[in-house]
This record gives sequence, C-alpha cells and structure tokens, in this order.
Amino acid sequence: MILGGDIGGTKTLLALADEGGIVHERRFPSRDWGDFSALLRAFLDDAGCAANIAAACFGVAGPVLDERARLTYLPWTVDGPALARFFGIDRVRVVNDFAAAAQGVAALRPEQLATLQEGRPQPGAPRLLIGAGRRSLPIYLLHQPVLLGALTLYLQFAPPVLQPETPSRAQNFLRSCEATCTAEHAGAYCTTYCGCALEQVEAADLWALLDKPGPARDGALAPIAALCGAMAN
Repeated sequence: MILGGDIGGTKTLLALADEGGIVHERRFPSRDWGDFSALLRAFLDDAGCAANIAAACFGVAGPVLDERARLTYLPWTVDGPALARFFGIDRVRVVNDFAAAAQGVAALRPEQLATLQEGRPQPGAPRLLIGAGRRSLPIYLLHQPVLLGALTLYLQFAPPVLQPETPSRAQNFLRSCEATCTAEHAGAYCTTYCGCALEQVEAADLWALLDKPGPARDGALAPIAALCGAMAN
C-alpha cells in the first residue's frame, strides 16, 4: 500500500493506493487539526490499514529541507523521518507541493489533458507548471488584499511626477511593498515577493498605469500578485 498527501493551509487531501489504484481517500479542513500527525492518524484509523503502508509521499505548501517542512499558513511541521518512525512506514518523502505536481504531469493520460493552444512538443524541452490558487486573479482580490495593496501602496510615497525608470523609483516601490508585506508575512517571503513584483512591473512597463487607480490597474496587478505570491511560497 502507498500513501500520498497534498498538505495545504486550507485543506489536506490524503489517499491510499495499491496496484489497482486508489482504495481510500479523504479531504480534511487543515485548520481543524492541531498538527498533521493527529490528522494522519484519524485518516489511517478510518481506512483500517495503518500497518500495511510500504511508502508515503507528502506534498507540502512550504519550503522543504532534509525531508522536513513547516507550512506557510499553519503552525504545522511535517517531519518525514519522525512520521516514518511513528507510523512504521519504511519510506517517507516530503516534497514541495509544486514539485509533487510537476512529477505527476508526465503520468497524466490523454483524456486528463485539455489543450489551450496547439503547439509542437519538443522532446526534452523544459516544462512549466502554473498553479492558480486562492492568490490568483479575482479570487486573489478577495482572499489576499494585503499583498495586492503592497503593489499599490507605494503610490502614496512616490513623487507626484513619475519619470522613466530610475533607481529611486524602484527603491520606493520595494520599500513600500516590503513595509506592507512584513505586517502579514516573514521577511524572506516579502523579499522574494516584492522583488518579483518589481521585475514584473518593470518588464511590462506599468509605471504610468500604477498612478491611475481603477479596474485597469487592478486587472494588471492581480496576475502579478498571484505569480509572485506563488514564487514566494
């Protein structure tokens, strides 16, 4: 038996599979549980096969080091070696959730794919995985207004007349973005997020648009906020 899990700040998905496919799966609201071990114990007790698991892999929404991860939006630590000892599982891997999803792309069947735009596949070429989660587009605007505000707050500190790209303008952007972001997130997250946002604004030459509040500006900033939020996680 193989155990797989997708562990996030909002929900945790767990599934058991054998050679024939998935035999038991369940979704849990993550915030209803104090730690991941208690949640996993409840799942295994419900499945009734805790002693027959040969290997497990957990994709975690957060950075992973030495098979251990601390979730970005929950006070959970997912410790692979400790889980292996506690539940008697021979092999336990802990990976970033995007890394887990990327590994699964190659295993998708043709009927599980939807073509957005025809192209010519190139063997061995790089592949891109994009995750549109709760920090993306209109949903992003509802769930993460603080980070979107970090992109626009700099307007309060910018000079009245914006000139073409200058170091002072970029510094104002980063200073305002990081000041807002650090009220809700760790410094390392905000450094990555705001640096990414600055690159995107400069690449798309959005400086003039940023000085014009309204739907056009919000529509341009929302996908940037979603992309940089995903990169910073």
